[in-house]
Amino acid sequence: NIIWGTHASVEVIGNLICNKVYTDYTLFTIKDHVINKWIFNTIKELNLVSFIRLYEYVFDDKKNQIISYTMEYYPPYVKDILRISSEYIVNSFEKIYNDVITLSNAMILIGDMNFSKEGIKVIDFDNYKKSNLNIEEIIKLNKNELCMCFKTVYRNALYYEFANGYIPNSLDKNMDLFNPNIDE
Repeated sequence: NIIWGTHASVEVIGNLICNKVYTDYTLFTIKDHVINKWIFNTIKELNLVSFIRLYEYVFDDKKNQIISYTMEYYPPYVKDILRISSEYIVNSFEKIYNDVITLSNAMILIGDMNFSKEGIKVIDFDNYKKSNLNIEEIIKLNKNELCMCFKTVYRNALYYEFANGYIPNSLDKNMDLFNPNIDE
């Protein structure tokens, strides 16, 4: 029931509920990978459609940071995205895109995303930060990050699918679907 990541462990503690506990290394050395209270509370209050639900956190006053928190649990994607209909992917992308715009308007700069395999939910937002940039710049950066995340999921799935690591040259053309520079 325990899944280890680079910066934390995630333990399933109930039906679709898990507890994420940061490693000591992350808490002491790379604090920018730890979600802060304002980001946690803002995401929780926004009740975003495509993001897992956040529940409670444990704050360490001595370290002045969150050391663990509970959230919804969904298994992460590996290769399943290759077997999902394009319509489903586009609909999911649109939901996540709308939530990214909501986050941008709340002055949150996203750092990375990991997706679950159940309804394409965003499951990782530890690198999100409050930004002092103007909203237009935040939206631009966040759209780029969203598109990069979708490209990465597809690229990883294809590498996993083709054991020898060969990916056809046409992949980059297919990735244009997730081009943030296309006019809205």
